[in-house]
Amino acid sequence: MATVVTDEIADVAAQAAGASPKQATKLARSAISASMLQAVKGFGWQKPVTGTQAIPGTSAFTGGSREISAKETTKRAFRAEQALRETIRKSINDPESVRKNLSPSFTAEYPLFGTNFMPQDQALTQLQSQMEGLYKELGKSFTLGNGTTTGTPVGSGLVPFDLEAPSHLLYWFDTPLRAKLPRLPGRGSSHRTKVITAISGSQTSASAPITDPTLSEVTNFSSWPNSNLGVSGVQVGVDVSVPYSFLGRNENLSWLAQFAGVGFEDITSLANLILMHEAYFDEEYLNIAGSSHTISKPAAVSCTVRAAVSGETAISNGGAAHNYVAVTACNYYGETAEAYTADLTGVSTADVIDVVITPGANSAGQQFKIYVDRSNGASITLASAFYVAQCGGTKFTLQGTLPTSGAAVPTADTGTGASTRWDGLLSVVSGNAAAAGVYPAGFKGSYVNANVQAQLGLNVLNTALKAMYDSSSAFGAGAGAFRASPEELICEGFDSANLSSDVAQNSSGTNYQLLIQQGEMAGVLHGTAVSQVVNPVTRRIVNITVHPGWLQGTALLTQWTTPQAARNANVFEMRMCQDLLSVAWPVIDPTYRYSIFEYGTFFAQAPQYSGLLSGLQVSDADPWS
Repeated sequence: MATVVTDEIADVAAQAAGASPKQATKLARSAISASMLQAVKGFGWQKPVTGTQAIPGTSAFTGGSREISAKETTKRAFRAEQALRETIRKSINDPESVRKNLSPSFTAEYPLFGTNFMPQDQALTQLQSQMEGLYKELGKSFTLGNGTTTGTPVGSGLVPFDLEAPSHLLYWFDTPLRAKLPRLPGRGSSHRTKVITAISGSQTSASAPITDPTLSEVTNFSSWPNSNLGVSGVQVGVDVSVPYSFLGRNENLSWLAQFAGVGFEDITSLANLILMHEAYFDEEYLNIAGSSHTISKPAAVSCTVRAAVSGETAISNGGAAHNYVAVTACNYYGETAEAYTADLTGVSTADVIDVVITPGANSAGQQFKIYVDRSNGASITLASAFYVAQCGGTKFTLQGTLPTSGAAVPTADTGTGASTRWDGLLSVVSGNAAAAGVYPAGFKGSYVNANVQAQLGLNVLNTALKAMYDSSSAFGAGAGAFRASPEELICEGFDSANLSSDVAQNSSGTNYQLLIQQGEMAGVLHGTAVSQVVNPVTRRIVNITVHPGWLQGTALLTQWTTPQAARNANVFEMRMCQDLLSVAWPVIDPTYRYSIFEYGTFFAQAPQYSGLLSGLQVSDADPWS
């Protein structure tokens, strides 16, 4: 509460402080003056006395207590302030006289008060050190043994903890495909359109060949129509109908969780933020590897037993009478049934086993899981085949200690496909979606190599780029290509690093001149990271993107728009009847429930402008991986 200084109080202040009224008014408005009035206000109540006592300006009374006037209170306040200011001046001008009056027990406990003035930072350091010692003394009874450790109660004592708000979100969150794909409105239960795949002269179908438009001179129109007007053009089109999928995800939040977070963090907002992130991830992975039907299991597995060479570790627990190797194909959602080898006998502790996988039909873009059965049975049952490794390449060397327990090989598909999912990039470009009837025949990438069996390098990439521009189309034997010229390569980090390494080592394909001035020597950074390559056919720049959620072993080459920019030119797009819809459900028990829904599909209008590389190795050298 602010102190109101009246003229009457100002006059008293002037008398008490020996100052002019103007100076006294300024003094009365100071923080010290205001505090002093509060400090002496208790003086106004006197203790009961015996006998008669006279107070100036009042009548005599016997005993009791009373409140004195504001004048007297103010006068005593400014006298107290005057004494305080005088004491402060004395302590500054003559500190020794002040130290002599300090209690010995006080100076022993806080010796800093008995020393001469020192720089502020040094004084603060010493004072802080003394106070820390005091805190340690006061906190001797507060030990970890009396509190909790790692959330487990071990006693009834108290332990302070450092709680920081809000919660830290340490997971990576990046959905580049979702951010890149156009999102257009949809209607009904599926997206239907007419796609013109070829016209005369386009060379994109054998049904629409190149024709000769020349004709002889037309001299009259006696007969109409006249056959001399020239040949008619041919157009090829297909109807595309892709069903919509219903997506949903929910999060539950208990009342107690929300109540406990009050003052720390809004747990409701946190739950909805994480729910949105999860929904974005759901759509991103469906756009990559969603499949409305199960993918193909590996077509075959072949193995070679050989002696370990330098750099390899021989099988330490070899010598089993029978050895079988089983392989499944897998995506984000599950894995197929197994394909397995014939019985491998004579595997010693000096050997390794080279595994070569033949992918199944239309299974490009998947990874493989390898299992080993080291049973002593005369025939394979795979009852004891245990998980060894997962790889993106189609060559792998089994070495070291083989497992004798762990995850067993599945005997049936565990969820690689579902009728409720839409078909994503890998399913459409590999031709898997067309084989299942979701897209018309021929709706696949213009180049698909499901079994590269090499690292991602310039030769592998340039072979794909040439084939995408000038290969035979899937629409008919002898047909030309769609003249695809990809603008982006999407791959996993290991494959991107292999491409950069190959570019750096391939001197014939990477001629360049590097000039460094003398003054720039200290700023030179060493390393090779290729972010773009040039299409050797079309001279178009191909950007290289590392997708954080991509599986090693597969790379996608694509354009994002078709050459027909005047029409709907999206190669891929999202068709959404209902985009993200957030719902907070009515409360029916001590739980808050939140959901996100969407209804739509990933739609591939022109997968022929994309290509797929699968079976990319991490290493070309032994051991295969």
